Amino acid sequence: MPPPPSRPRLSLVSRLFRNPPSRQYASLHSPDIELAELEHPSDVAATKDGALSKPRPFFPSLPVSLIPRQTEHKHHHFSKCDVFVTTLVLAILALVVVAFALSENPAVTFVETAASCTACATALAPLKILAQAGDDAFTGVIVEFCIGSAIADPDVCRGAIGSQAPILAHSLRSLSVHLPGATRLCTNVFGLCPITAVVPHKVDLPPESLAVSSHEFTRRTKLGETGLRRRWEDEAHDGETFQVVQISDVHIDKEYLVGASDDCTKPICCRDYGPSSTGPDVKTPAEQFGNRRCDTPQALMDNLLAAVEQIAPNRSFTVFSGDVIDAAVWDATEERVLNGLHDFSDGLASWGHSANSISETTSAEKPIYPVLGNHDIGPGNAFALDSTINAASATNAQQIYNMSASDWRRWIGDDAVNQVQTNFGCYSVVHPGTNLRIISLNMNYWSEQNYWLYASDWPEWDPNGIITWLASELEAAEKAGQRAWLISHSPPGRRDIFREQSNYVYQIIQRYRHTIAAQLYGHAHWDEWELGYEDPTKPSSESAIAVALLAGSVTPRSGDPVFRVYDISKTTYEVLDFTVYHADMFAPGYQQGPSWKPFYSARDYNQFLDPPFPPNAALNATYWSLVTDALEQNDSAWDAFEKYDAHGAWGRGCNGNAACRKEQLCILRAMRSEDSCEVIRPGFALNKRDLNRLSLSAIVISRLWHWQSFQDEHACEGPGLGMLLRQVGAEARAAGAKDSLAGPGATRPRTLLSVLHRQAEAAVHRHRLSKKRWWRV
Repeated sequence: MPPPPSRPRLSLVSRLFRNPPSRQYASLHSPDIELAELEHPSDVAATKDGALSKPRPFFPSLPVSLIPRQTEHKHHHFSKCDVFVTTLVLAILALVVVAFALSENPAVTFVETAASCTACATALAPLKILAQAGDDAFTGVIVEFCIGSAIADPDVCRGAIGSQAPILAHSLRSLSVHLPGATRLCTNVFGLCPITAVVPHKVDLPPESLAVSSHEFTRRTKLGETGLRRRWEDEAHDGETFQVVQISDVHIDKEYLVGASDDCTKPICCRDYGPSSTGPDVKTPAEQFGNRRCDTPQALMDNLLAAVEQIAPNRSFTVFSGDVIDAAVWDATEERVLNGLHDFSDGLASWGHSANSISETTSAEKPIYPVLGNHDIGPGNAFALDSTINAASATNAQQIYNMSASDWRRWIGDDAVNQVQTNFGCYSVVHPGTNLRIISLNMNYWSEQNYWLYASDWPEWDPNGIITWLASELEAAEKAGQRAWLISHSPPGRRDIFREQSNYVYQIIQRYRHTIAAQLYGHAHWDEWELGYEDPTKPSSESAIAVALLAGSVTPRSGDPVFRVYDISKTTYEVLDFTVYHADMFAPGYQQGPSWKPFYSARDYNQFLDPPFPPNAALNATYWSLVTDALEQNDSAWDAFEKYDAHGAWGRGCNGNAACRKEQLCILRAMRSEDSCEVIRPGFALNKRDLNRLSLSAIVISRLWHWQSFQDEHACEGPGLGMLLRQVGAEARAAGAKDSLAGPGATRPRTLLSVLHRQAEAAVHRHRLSKKRWWRV
């Protein structure tokens, strides 16, 4: 009797692609597209929407053991356990490839190496296979890794990382491993590839002399023979001023609970996290007007608005620089974000008026010009591109724009409302009775933390056309003889802004520098500025042409709550001075009612200039460049800067470290992110001083977000997928640095990576023993 025919043997990965166990794995795919039946991994390709399409070269470095055998059989069955084990191994492989390549090499330092970048590119291959298995499989493995490694509490892992992982999976499905898009992902998300040169692109802009009508050009030639090329600041200030208020990064926590513990394992405390966080045994309970480890209670926000009404009752308008929603990013659902934004707008509408007398007319008397922050969408940073084929994400962003437009109508008018709805949250409006155009930008489409932006092998130079729109608005302002203010949440030179978009925007700022009278931003949480120069690679006070002013935050999580009051020239619309008001949280009686007092004035820096800046001159780029020079040369000036910059924050400052001071000065002189002296590091910025002060376990497992000195570049990001992936590389490099400090023969501390290595080794051993059960049936 002939033996029965042998069962065809087919790799599980191949069967996974041939016969997906559930439609739920395609939640970011077009609903009308099924996973294709494949004969080989080279058949796998990702279309724009993440679905599979026709063959193209794929994963040349994929291990042989993972390459499926070809077969004529079409239908196979496998267990959920098989799927989970496979996806888990793939994820661990992806992370271990990176971690092992770094931590086992004693020569690895904080400087980037070609090997680490190659390792990251290799790691993306199995990660991409995992993403092809579907969002649920990808998210489940990443979340379990987060929970198992104790990087964050389980609910934070499930919420924050679980909501962002499907977006990263979508981008991975759209990438080819060895093209620029993947390298950009390895640089910005893993922090493992060296920074590459900016992709050159010359923004098409009209020459200045042709950008105005002959009538307007003739009118302005009274400023000098060079017409528009003569600075606006040369026009005499006639002494008349008006006031503008700026409020930024309020991060209002609707779940703030007086009496709850302000000591917890979450990114923000002062909430009911269970029995241990409330009750009589709480040692440091939350109080009415806020605590240091917590976001803003509503009582503090109401108190601040009342203080502004007393301090600046005659303000012409207010700029709100974004970030209404708290840092509980693991709970940033669409409904919670929409409700939070709407409630905040309603609160501002009643500001200075009785609740029963609110009208379009009274609100328009002192308008508020808002912007959207990176926290003002759920999940955070996730503003989908208009080219993203994903109905859920597109609907989420559009709901934010529609509701914001409706809430802002009372301040910005019908024309601007239409722009907000159709132009991805951006708008432009001329402030009534003035020659000042306010241009509000949504720079979240240029953020490195927006994982939708990685879904292309060749990244777009102008996502959603916002750069082109900005140029057209500034050209219109120039033609009309108007000055312009740029307002946004993120400043253009911030390190978490893509270098390409930062460069292209700066070209526009250079071209329209005589039209732009001020730039107001937030996001950093600190009181800082960014300078632009004629040649950004050769900064000098003589060549300074632009300055971006960054306001400090309201949230007590980043120091004493602050706001700004500007004095603006009615002639030129330039900043003549500003005063920062703060409420000292450690002052006696603070919790009975904050006392808002002047903290410092922008002209306070004038005492460090020799000769002093003219008393009636606008505080333009020249002034702030001279101030920055003084910070470099004068220790007293630097001490003043550190005090003003931190506004009471814990752990903020360089503590006498010369390299830290030099880096901070570089940041102040950079309106292009490529000029900010950034050195890519996995995770948070660590150095030997930090490593001596803290144990590795504190760096890796403890509450990373409470150590401000480690997260200055990510103060507004909060926990999430980026933190997790950067931390894998960060710990490896920190371990290597700790070894070098301890000397040869020292015992390596037990870290997340060592545990991960053991898990991976055990998985490989089990795989070898039961290879047929795992990979072949």
